[in-house]
Amino acid sequence: MHRLAGQRPEDMQVVFMARPRSERRFMTNYVEVFRALKKRFKQRIVKVMIGHLPLPDLMRLFSNTSLLVSPHGSHNSNIKWLPVGAALVELHPSGCDPVKGYDTVAELLSLRYEGYDERGKGGCSPSMRFRTEAERVASAVAAAHERMVEGYDAAVARAKDRWRRPPRRTGGGGGGGGGDHGGELHFDPQCDRGRP
Repeated sequence: MHRLAGQRPEDMQVVFMARPRSERRFMTNYVEVFRALKKRFKQRIVKVMIGHLPLPDLMRLFSNTSLLVSPHGSHNSNIKWLPVGAALVELHPSGCDPVKGYDTVAELLSLRYEGYDERGKGGCSPSMRFRTEAERVASAVAAAHERMVEGYDAAVARAKDRWRRPPRRTGGGGGGGGGDHGGELHFDPQCDRGRP
């Protein structure tokens, strides 16, 4: 599947992923959150239960998605099927520090990332069930969607530019300077020595 969408993000769908009741990080009021999102996005929003779609169907769904709203979890690795310039809004249980990881993956895939959590609303446990304020989530998601639409053309242009450039060969020459390595991975033994 090609990761450049053939249509504008305003014309693509918004996907809200929910976890089945038996899973960790279950949002107890996901129906209320979905209704609030549906008011904002009308017919363009689709609700998907995690683990209920075969991979080919998931790939088709995501390739026509401009915005994915989803609780934190390994299922978010499926953002690789989103078109360039799309966005992930990751919902974190209240009181939890947003776990880093998908923000980096999103950046590498030329996607926008925004984490959402309601600070100071209680303790945090990876197995917890949580509730969030539906209207606040819907407002934050709508704002994230507007920022994604505004930055869409620039994100696509950056991705195309990056894909056109041949990778630079690095090696030899000593030094330990950083810089653009053209997408190649390099092992830096200094990283394990606690260097500031």
